[in-house]
Amino acid sequence: AEQLGHDDGQGRTAGQLHQALGRLDERSRAIIQARWMAEEKATLQDLADRFGSSAERVRQIEQQAMRALRGAVAA
Repeated sequence: AEQLGHDDGQGRTAGQLHQALGRLDERSRAIIQARWMAEEKATLQDLADRFGSSAERVRQIEQQAMRALRGAVAA
């Protein structure tokens, strides 16, 4: 029974994460997916070139998105 409760918690967290990703703007979501969820991770410079901005700006967007995701999962 304890294992079932643990799995339920993981499912709930995955659902919260999925919902939180859906609330991000398109660019933030694309950055998170490319940096954290893709099999071949994109570099900051790859994404800077893709979005026509600096690697530092991509890093800032990534940090803001990660804070938003952490907040949504913790809530």
